[in-house]
Amino acid sequence: MFWRSITEKQTSLYLGIIALLKKRAYSLEELASEVGINEKTMRRHLKKLGKKYQLDIEVKKQLAVWKNPKEYRICYQQILQDSDQFTVFCKALWQEPFGNNFYIVKQLNRSLVPFNLCLHTREQLITGSTALLVLLQVRYIQEFMEGYTKEKFMNYWQQLKLPPDIQIEAEKWLEIIPDRSALTEFIIKWQLPPRLGCIVYFEYHMIDKDRRRLFYEKHKKQTTEFYITAGRITAILMDSLKLEPQSAEVLRERFFYLFLDLWLGVPAAYFGNKRSHVRNFEELLLACRRIKVEIPSLCNCPVEELASALYSVLKRVYPFSVAKPTFSLGLKIDGSYEEVNQLCYQLNQTIKLSHPVAFFPAMDENQTNFDLMIVEGTPPIVEPEKRTIYIEDFAFEDLIDLAAYYFIS
Repeated sequence: MFWRSITEKQTSLYLGIIALLKKRAYSLEELASEVGINEKTMRRHLKKLGKKYQLDIEVKKQLAVWKNPKEYRICYQQILQDSDQFTVFCKALWQEPFGNNFYIVKQLNRSLVPFNLCLHTREQLITGSTALLVLLQVRYIQEFMEGYTKEKFMNYWQQLKLPPDIQIEAEKWLEIIPDRSALTEFIIKWQLPPRLGCIVYFEYHMIDKDRRRLFYEKHKKQTTEFYITAGRITAILMDSLKLEPQSAEVLRERFFYLFLDLWLGVPAAYFGNKRSHVRNFEELLLACRRIKVEIPSLCNCPVEELASALYSVLKRVYPFSVAKPTFSLGLKIDGSYEEVNQLCYQLNQTIKLSHPVAFFPAMDENQTNFDLMIVEGTPPIVEPEKRTIYIEDFAFEDLIDLAAYYFIS
């Protein structure tokens, strides 16, 4: 979570606590261990969170329960907007004067080092990877601009604030667009400046799973260098980590999107999560060294950051069939039906519970025939009537934990 990594310690702590509590109830000991504080301090922070943001968090018999987790999105925004570091960074991101608060800028610049970003007080600007700045602006629009939906993305493109040298930078985006005629039609339809059009066209496809899938299929059909590279990354990891072959195509597609961002210049540190434990880390490091040798465009990417970025993909795919389940979980994640179906199969093969419980793909938002819906993303402001759990940046183990916690015994 990029915003969490650049904010003050308390802000980061609060974001971590609500991210955990929106999933399920936690014992105080477990919750404190997850965020790295003691139980007494955790109890104090839970009380502060509840009072300041009007959250219905109950702590009873050493168990913490957030009774109304649908408020997560509002609380998440409020916590960030109360952060001085987040406020200063966003002003810099949108090319607005951010003042001369030396301490805040100094703290921010320390946290921005892994992302190769830097705030300059004298010039009142931010420097770094254009691709990352574009990515962060799009993310800010999605999370904080009123009225935004992915269907209305093109109503917001004029909000993007890009550096003066974007004319040169845009050539990178142009190289990864396989259908130039479609790009031309897109630019004409939305009356975009030609260079900016390449960037907007790419982001327009990346924010929607169906358009993103279409973008991938075009690369696959033309067997582009980017598609071949994603296949090579997949083959190396499958070989080095001894992974099951049935997930190869799912991994290839996810590594394709990751490689595009890395190639455009987004630092690998953006995709990694240093807070999470990386399994088989030594084997993964060896695989990444091999990848750096065989793929020259990744040669300048630090091996540990590359390993963490690749793990962010692996943890979503890797570790089912239970007859006559008594409790069904609908899984709606950002991917194709085949990908979700494959993940459900692996989950169902892995679950070892005394009562039948099973995952099923839930591609339609209106489906109500599940005991529990698990949806990738942040909760909407208006909670659906059906029982729904929202989860971000999930790992395979998170889904197993949810199944174990929520199924009816």
